[in-house]
Parts: sequence; C-alpha cells; structure tokens
Amino acid sequence: MRMIEKLTDQKDLIAKALHEESCLRSKKDFHSLSKLAVRFYGLGLEEKARTLLLEISSFGDNRSPIAHKELAKILYSEGDSRRAAYHTTQAIIETPISSITLESFRYLAKDPQVNADCLEMLETIVNEEEASWRQLMAYAFLLKMQGNYDLASKYVARATDDRYPTTSSLKTNRIEPSFIVAGAMKSGTTSFFDGLASHPRIMPPILKELEFDFFRNDQVPREWYLSHYQRERMGSTFMTGEANPGICVRPFAKRIKEVFPKIKLIFILRNPVDRAISHYYHMRKLGFESRSIEESLLISMDTLEPLVNNEISLEEKIKTFVSYGADIKTNHYLFFGIYDVILNYWRSYFPDEQILVVPFDELIKDQEKLLNRAYDFLNLEQVSRTKKEILLNKGHYTRKDEGEVERKLQKFYQTTINFMQQHYDFSW
Repeated sequence: MRMIEKLTDQKDLIAKALHEESCLRSKKDFHSLSKLAVRFYGLGLEEKARTLLLEISSFGDNRSPIAHKELAKILYSEGDSRRAAYHTTQAIIETPISSITLESFRYLAKDPQVNADCLEMLETIVNEEEASWRQLMAYAFLLKMQGNYDLASKYVARATDDRYPTTSSLKTNRIEPSFIVAGAMKSGTTSFFDGLASHPRIMPPILKELEFDFFRNDQVPREWYLSHYQRERMGSTFMTGEANPGICVRPFAKRIKEVFPKIKLIFILRNPVDRAISHYYHMRKLGFESRSIEESLLISMDTLEPLVNNEISLEEKIKTFVSYGADIKTNHYLFFGIYDVILNYWRSYFPDEQILVVPFDELIKDQEKLLNRAYDFLNLEQVSRTKKEILLNKGHYTRKDEGEVERKLQKFYQTTINFMQQHYDFSW
C-alpha cells in the first residue's frame, strides 16, 4: 500500500514539474528552468534533465551559464569529470564575471581532476593572442584555486589590459586603489559605483567586486590584488577603487589599513528593515533561499542579540562582530544591517575624514547630488551628467504582507536606527 502511495506521489510531483516547465517556457524564465531540470533529475527523469540543460546551455548568452553549471554538477556526481570540466569552464566563461560568480564555482573547481581538466581546456585558448579577457580571468581563477597566485596574477593583468585597451603610453605599475565602496549589500552599491566610475578621472578595475583573498590572507601577494586594476598612463593622474558590499561586514579593517593606509571608505546605507527584506527576496530569486521570510529573517535574532543589546559595551560588541564576520554567510540577512556596530568597527581603524556615510534614499532622490558629494570627498572636480535611471541592479519581486516581520525587525534594529539618526541625521 505504501509503495502505491509513493508511486502516486511521484507521479503527482512529475506532473506538477511538467506543468511548471510549460509555464516557465512561456515566461522565458530560463534561470528557473535550469533549476527545474535539477528537480527532474531528482525525480528520476535523468535524461529529460540533461536534455533540458543542454538545450538552455546551447543558447550561448546570459541564459546559458546556470545551465552549464547545473549540468556540470550532475556530470560530476555521475563521475564524468571530463564533461563536468567542460561545462564548468563554459559556465565560468559565459557568466557575467564578478567575485561572487567566480566563488560560486569553487565547489566544482576544487576537485583536482576537474580543475586540471578545466585548465587543460583553457590553456591552448589563453596562450593565443585573441584570447578574451573572460577566458583569461577564468584561467586565472582556476590557477588561483591551486594556490598559484603568481601565475594567476599574470593572466589577470593580461585580462585587465585586454578589457581596457588604450592608445595612451602606459607605465608598468598599476594604479593603487584610493577608495572602496564598502556597502551595505542591497543598498545600491552597484548603481552608485557605475555612476562614480563615469567620472573622467576614475578608472574602474576589471571587476567591480574583487575577491577577498588579499584582505583575508596576508600570504596572498600584493601583485594579485593590483593586477585587477589598470596601469597608470603617462602624463595623466587617475584614481581607482572597487565596490564590494560584502566588505563592510568582514573583519578586514586592520589589513586594509596596513596595505592602503590612506584609502577612503564609502558606505551607502539603506533602512535596515527594507534592506533585510530586499536581501531575502534577492537570494530567493537566485535560488539560494527556500525558507519562508519569517523563518529566514527572524531565525538569527537570538544569535545576533549581543550586537543589539544596549547593556553590552561597544568594545564587546565589536569583538563579537569580528568573530561573526570572519565566518559570515551571504544569507545571514540581519547581520548586514547592524550599522552602529559596523561603522564603529571601521572607525576604530580609520579616521572620520577617510569615511563617508550616505543614505540610500539620496541615491534614489538625487543621484547627481550624491555623486558630487562623493567627488568632493575624493578630492575630484564635480562633473555634470545627463540624468538617467541609476538603479541598475534593482530587484523585481512581489512582496507579501510582511507587517509582523517588519514590526519585529523594526524593534530589533531600533538601536541602529537611533544611532544613525543621532550621528548621521538619517531619518528612517
């Protein structure tokens, strides 16, 4: 009897999945289709899963990377490391490269055989003159996975020069960063950085968000980090920097102060309640979150209570922040919004004249005013620009009635909200 019930349940699940496939195809939601293919595989429809993933991966555009990645996972689990390596390589090359997307391949590329196969497939390509900067970056990432930072640096440098060709005479040394847009996540850092980098004297790095290796590990060579930045031009003075919202919650202040003591930090901060909810929906859209909003957002309140408890000293809060930040997970939503502790941690290493804190609301209301404020902070001349939609990474999602969640978050963040009102005149 139980076997019959199990078979019936299986048929129902397959029927629902097939119906979902039809709906997703009509919406042309290929990201979700790739995820659905994994469910087909789990339901015993292995051939259908492979066929669907192969179909999507053949598109060769922004629909392809996730299909290549999921297919690589399946092939890897089946012991077909050679084909897994091929699809891993294609996924890395075709993905809009950032530190986050590169890190998402770590679990595939950490296998020595897969890594070796990927390197072999790319080696012939990258040693040719016409190798693209994406191929060079993929090869460098795999070399880095082996711990070969010195050789990886050379390929990143080639990729940077390839992405930003110039007719100007170049120096051999690279521009060192003068600033970091350090956060917070889901607060418009991508859009702000895009506007900032439109200044004629700012030259962006090859990736907006660089990997944490150099700040996390003092054994990683300086050349590795600087290879992501453009080379200096003869007779010209330029500035550069990166934007990485994950930096604000990592305990990197001491290391950054040591290697770049004069660097300036910019924090764009959003109402922590809205930020947490937006973060949740963002992770859900990416397929990394399946829990309800109540469970995912409220579950960590007890764990993070020492950071919002007014009876605990700031010194103790910063110690707790450092220990949590060393092992923070991307979907640890509430941690990213405890701005009073975050800012006090960074201020314990950097003077106030090297820190600019601006509200997300200003980015929405008056982009030019905010950018000119940042240019003043960086000692750059102000520039006028055509007004345009700045929220390039704006999330699109349907919010449900979250009144109870919002009330609990508001209470949780009250200390932070009061701090931002008192010290930075933020009104949330």
